[in-house]
Amino acid sequence: MARTKIDPSLIPTLTIGFQAPVQGTSTTEFTTTATSFQTTNCAATITPTSSSHRIKITVSGFLRTATSQSANSYVTIARSTTNLGTAQGFGALLYASAADTSAGALVSFIYIDSPATASSTTYNVQIRSDVGGKTVGFGQQGTQVIVLEEIV
Repeated sequence: MARTKIDPSLIPTLTIGFQAPVQGTSTTEFTTTATSFQTTNCAATITPTSSSHRIKITVSGFLRTATSQSANSYVTIARSTTNLGTAQGFGALLYASAADTSAGALVSFIYIDSPATASSTTYNVQIRSDVGGKTVGFGQQGTQVIVLEEIV
């Protein structure tokens, strides 16, 4: 079988990578009883080098519904005040019935955003309850974190 030599100059170059990550952390739990998404104390700000670059957002923290609340808790990511998820956020929800002591779990998720800007942009974690007056929280156990990486 004959081998064909390929001219390397004819192969397109694909350059993809990440800029240095930006991280925001908090060790203080944020709680709310609101049914609209509320900004927690877990946020970070990044300035993309180009408006065509995307941002990889990684979130990790402990989401909970308080004792005997009979409610679901929802978590999302917001760019400034714009929810990047659905009305239920990114689908992480927990239900604690009136008989439960509480419900909670470590949640982690990744989202790729296209902010279409080269200006300073703040991303934050937001939470809400599905029942007004029922307490939900983010960050009860340990450190919650949001990491932003510019995809170039």
